[in-house]
Amino acid sequence: MMFTIFINLHRLPIREYNMANPMFIGLDTETGGIEDDTSLLSLYIGIYDEEFILKGELDILMKPDNGIYMVEAGGLEVNKINLVE
Repeated sequence: MMFTIFINLHRLPIREYNMANPMFIGLDTETGGIEDDTSLLSLYIGIYDEEFILKGELDILMKPDNGIYMVEAGGLEVNKINLVE
């Protein structure tokens, strides 16, 4: 399945990152349900320093190239994503 990605950057100070300071990445995804054929709706990436302080984050909203979301009502209820917005 092909997706178009819309990116919204928040406080992403790339210049602060170097190999001397360990960084950690946290990932979270939201899908249209629990079945294998449901759409991936969003991806969140958080970048944390060695003290687990958030240093930057990235929210990515996915849209299938064909414009057809494969979702289940229960999946949208749980993740609170409104596809109309």
